[in-house]
Amino acid sequence: MMGARGEGGAPQAAYAAEVAACEHTLAGLRSRSARMSTVRVVTFLAGAAALLVVDVAEGPTAVLSGVAAAVLAAAFAGEVAAHRRVRSRIRWEEAFRALGVEGGLRLGRR
Repeated sequence: MMGARGEGGAPQAAYAAEVAACEHTLAGLRSRSARMSTVRVVTFLAGAAALLVVDVAEGPTAVLSGVAAAVLAAAFAGEVAAHRRVRSRIRWEEAFRALGVEGGLRLGRR
């Protein structure tokens, strides 16, 4: 745990630095996750709208809407995969932060 971010100094300071670094990283990741959620909703709604146009339209409009729906479905799947990676990283950083907090508390009990 005391890798690149928590080098040198007293152990208590190293744990505090680790916790602060994790909190900074978590803030950025949570913000990114919220933006990704918004993009996913917009992509889903656009894909649903394209499918509705396919249902009502005829001819080339229906074909173009079908292609758009397929592209949006693929984009949505990619967004879901990327969002899962970000959420996994959030859980990882939360675990690091919890270990840093616990380490600092254990040192305080001595």
